[in-house]
Parts: sequence; C-alpha cells; structure tokens
Amino acid sequence: MLQRAGRAVAAYSHIIDAGNAGEIDMVQRLFERLKGEEAEDGASDVRPGDRRFVEVSTAFQKLHDEIEAKITQRLAAGQAAALAGEIRLRGPALARAVEDLNAAANRYSGR
Repeated sequence: MLQRAGRAVAAYSHIIDAGNAGEIDMVQRLFERLKGEEAEDGASDVRPGDRRFVEVSTAFQKLHDEIEAKITQRLAAGQAAALAGEIRLRGPALARAVEDLNAAANRYSGR
C-alpha cells in the first residue's frame, strides 16, 4: 500500500504539471500508466491485523478513488487545467493520508 501511495502521489505531481501546461494527451498517458501499474500490482496488500493501518489504508484508497474519478471526468471534458486544480485541491488531504499511512506502517512494523 505504501508503494502504491507513493507511486500515485508522484503520478499526480506529473499530471498536475501536464494539466497546467494544457497537455491533455500527456495527462491521459500519465493517467493510463498509473492505472496500468496499479492493475499489474493487483489487489492492495492491506491485511487485517492492525486496525489503524487498515483504517488509514481505506481512507487513502477512498481519496485516491475520488481523485481518479475527477481525473476521468475532466479528461472526458478535455479540461486539463481544471483537472490539475482538482488534484491540487486535494493535495493537503492526500499529504495527510500518506503521512498517516507511513505512521501506521511504522507502528505496525515496530519502528
């Protein structure tokens, strides 16, 4: 899950840059690459055991799904700059979700 979160955050950063530049085709390619990598990974690696880690993983996935839905919506409308804004708007929540994931993982692994 941590690897998936890191990959998503990095992809979103590149998608924002491409969206701000109005490069809708590049946004599409970056988004498809992210989705392809996630499909190759298969299901999330979150296992029951540490309730806090399961909770923060679920919260991250919900936010990730919300962002992906907005990207899909804005891509369909050809709105590159608006798409970048949608991701930026969720940036603070995304950062908190990743911090929470890292803290819960560290706690779960005993670090």
